[in-house]
Amino acid sequence: KTLKFQIEDATKLTFSDNSFDLVYSVSVIEHIYEKYILAIKEMIRVTKSGGVVYVTFPVAKSFQEEWTEGDVYEKQYKEGNKVFFQYRFDEEKVKEIINEINKENVKIINQDIYWERQEGLYDKLIDKIKTKKKNIYINFIKDVWYNFYYGFYLFNTEGESDFSQAKSCGNMHIVIQKK
Repeated sequence: KTLKFQIEDATKLTFSDNSFDLVYSVSVIEHIYEKYILAIKEMIRVTKSGGVVYVTFPVAKSFQEEWTEGDVYEKQYKEGNKVFFQYRFDEEKVKEIINEINKENVKIINQDIYWERQEGLYDKLIDKIKTKKKNIYINFIKDVWYNFYYGFYLFNTEGESDFSQAKSCGNMHIVIQKK
């Protein structure tokens, strides 16, 4: 009964400093054009001392900036006829993110990468999600099904600590504790 949903701009959260014990961001920052580090810093800002920020995002053996011809999600960044879809961060960009996070009053307590089980499987999922039908209910059911199916079968269940086994896509998990 006390659960409340609120739409926020991740780069300018309206919550006070030190408001939450846990901030959990699953596959969000990669959809924030150019300001993804600011979003993570905002998550840290609103987390209480001793609290945890849990962030996941896609990684790949090479950096990718993906654009589409039409909206996939609400409020996406647009340039002309193109719509920003997401980033897949490579090892260099992940190091940049980690370096920026470490400038905050935090300790990174865990970081793992779960690489896709089969090369190119993630791309198949994204192609299906980007393909939209005219009926919003069919899109919803389709997206839920694909996310459920691929969510359980797409990635390895054992995490890696680095990019030595890099594929075209992996899912990075970073657990940050605010000091």
